[in-house]
Amino acid sequence: MARRKKVQVEEKKERRLPTTRYNPEYKKGLTSQQVQEHRLHGWTNKAVEPPSKTTKEIVHENVFTYFNLIFVVLAVLLFQRFDISSGYYCKYIDLNYSGD
Repeated sequence: MARRKKVQVEEKKERRLPTTRYNPEYKKGLTSQQVQEHRLHGWTNKAVEPPSKTTKEIVHENVFTYFNLIFVVLAVLLFQRFDISSGYYCKYIDLNYSGD
């Protein structure tokens, strides 16, 4: 799908014809005749989609990886060993501790 978009964009660029370059005053701008000439030659101010990814897509691709999945599984397994409510940080440490 992305390949089709690129081809369409390239086709549109090829349709543009060389046109006269104007340097109007910034307060006045181009005349309606000059604007019409630019439009006929394919030079318009249409918004295009950015070629890069959005911030959301970049974060999603970097956070949800198999490598991070392994860390999540290891963290879950590790925290299953903790029993914070009873004051012991690990069920298997201090088995013979008498509390002295």
